[in-house]
Amino acid sequence: MTQPADTHTPPSPDATAAETLSWYLLRASYGMERKAKEALDGKHIETFLPTEKVKSEEGGKVTWREQSLIPNLLFVRSTEKQLRKAINDCKLKHLHFYLVPQKQKLGDLRMVDRYVPLVIPDEQMLEFRRWNGVDDTHKLFVPEAELTLELGEWVRVTDGKFAGLQGRVCRLKGQTRVGISIDGLGTLFTAYIPKAFLEHIDPPLG
Repeated sequence: MTQPADTHTPPSPDATAAETLSWYLLRASYGMERKAKEALDGKHIETFLPTEKVKSEEGGKVTWREQSLIPNLLFVRSTEKQLRKAINDCKLKHLHFYLVPQKQKLGDLRMVDRYVPLVIPDEQMLEFRRWNGVDDTHKLFVPEAELTLELGEWVRVTDGKFAGLQGRVCRLKGQTRVGISIDGLGTLFTAYIPKAFLEHIDPPLG
């Protein structure tokens, strides 16, 4: 998830894309994603901050605390134009678009990489939010750069905590699980799923 050094995010080259309501990934300074969420919530802009429960033990006492699943990142649904204005109005200097390279053709027909804000498809965000809403400490997020296994056929979970989730079946830590890929970010894995709880589905279009 390497980012370009320049923090001044250029607008998307496609004016139509900048006016489309989409899920954007934003990068905050260390530990500032919750402050950014509160500020954007106050602007009535939809946000999603995935969290996980972390267990700690001190003096024989076990406690659980909630923390960001992916530190320093915040998901926001807005138009690019509206989001840029909100970031400026709230003086969120610590908040920037998460950028990814995109091929662009110049006038002399050369192809160059231009960095543009990452947009995550609605269907992936739907599965992400379903996954995040399941209370299970055995589910797992693996960043894109750390994923070493290949995912198999497309399936839907038909029963249990993760019922309704759609992704690709795999073997992880010796268990059958379902992996849900999020473009440019990583893969979410369910806890163990019995094979009887899986049904084959056609791959999504696109």
